[in-house]
Amino acid sequence: MLGVDARPVEAQLLASGVARGPFQSMERSPVYRASHTPSAQPGEVTSAGRVEVGFATTYSNIFEWVDRPGLQHWLDTERWINQVDLRWGVAEGWEAGARLSTRTDWGGFLDGLIQWWHHRLGLPNGDREQVDDYLFNASIEREGEAIFEQTSGTRLEDPVVFVGRQLFASPERSLALRASAKLPVGSSGTHSGNADVSVQLDGRRSWTRWHAYAGLGWTTVRLQPSLEPFSTGGAWVGHLSVERETGPIDVQLQFQGGSAYLEGVGDRELDRFPLNFGVGASFDLAGWRWEAVFVEDIRPNSPSVDFTLDIRLRRAFGG
Repeated sequence: MLGVDARPVEAQLLASGVARGPFQSMERSPVYRASHTPSAQPGEVTSAGRVEVGFATTYSNIFEWVDRPGLQHWLDTERWINQVDLRWGVAEGWEAGARLSTRTDWGGFLDGLIQWWHHRLGLPNGDREQVDDYLFNASIEREGEAIFEQTSGTRLEDPVVFVGRQLFASPERSLALRASAKLPVGSSGTHSGNADVSVQLDGRRSWTRWHAYAGLGWTTVRLQPSLEPFSTGGAWVGHLSVERETGPIDVQLQFQGGSAYLEGVGDRELDRFPLNFGVGASFDLAGWRWEAVFVEDIRPNSPSVDFTLDIRLRRAFGG
């Protein structure tokens, strides 16, 4: 059972059943997203008898462009995901939950702003000048055959269900084990048609005003038939972050990545491992925990998307 002698802010959040951190972000690559992309998770499970509800809206800008003999890789889209998360403390030290989301892909409105910003900072433009702004494309062709293709529009994504077990917890440290599964029942074109499962360990270490979070997991990688010859079959995922209390607002830096989902495509923007860096803040208001994080890929020419803005709010009831 979580201690009741925790520091004031920590005690309030732990008692509420809403974990402080980490940011529950995940890899946003359109190719990876067709499989299972586990999110960073807290080191605590929801308290027995409590229900936690969460809402998230996430906006990503995605551009990858490769055109050479035998390989045409063009991902050019902006993606808006709206998500509902539910967690239930089914018994002391046990939780169950689910995640359901919708996805909208379109040409977007940020291309001109991003290129202007790159020019202002003297940064490379990542081949954006090779194509017109505000187009939509999500396709990969290899040796003249399409191995990946998605269309624009709004669709229901595959739901994810999970169960968690508290291994130990105190005001200073905690560790939880979770297993999750992605069920292939969403709209056609959003998934591979296969189920995927993952397991992960997530932990927290707290001091007076500092908190550190880390997690390590493994997921199956089952992609659509045209990509299966290049699938690694499974991948490691992990996250590491540090949070600092600064009065009413907490600031957090987070690294998240893992091993590659694909190999042998011949394109480092697909074959390399993903790695992301996020910076954000969180605060409590009217009984809700509010979070905002900006996530940027920090490994050039990798599967990770250019940037994502993730806004969430969470609250626990009952118990």
